[in-house]
Amino acid sequence: MMERITNLESRLDRQEKKEKKNNIIVKGIEIGNSTNIPETVRNVITKELKVEPNIVEAHRLGRRSTMILVKLNSFENKLTILKNKHKLTNKSIYIDNDYTKQERYVQAQIRRRAKEEKLNGHRVKIYYRKILIDDKWYEWNDNENQLIEHASKN
Repeated sequence: MMERITNLESRLDRQEKKEKKNNIIVKGIEIGNSTNIPETVRNVITKELKVEPNIVEAHRLGRRSTMILVKLNSFENKLTILKNKHKLTNKSIYIDNDYTKQERYVQAQIRRRAKEEKLNGHRVKIYYRKILIDDKWYEWNDNENQLIEHASKN
């Protein structure tokens, strides 16, 4: 019975990831009372990133939220935007993947660990489900629900 539940949860998770594949979350764009959110998002991304987004749909996540879910027409368009998001370093606009609830939890744990390590003077770089701390890799382990040091390939 437990195996079947795990299998169904896994299948649901894969389906949710597939649905979110072309999506991004944009935070910090002032929408105000704008009724044309896709056009506002398109203008900001084009101006700031010098990338033309092919937006299928865009809407706020909640009535007062500054978070906007943007559905793009292709995964390649999403990658282009994510590769250029570093151009927003001095802005209060943030662009990220549309993660599942479990992925958001994992990334939050990794960011928490990164913050601790930075406060202790270590060099830190965050990746998807991984973190690099002073040339040592740590990967998220779902079974242990924590970061574990990645085995060296030497």
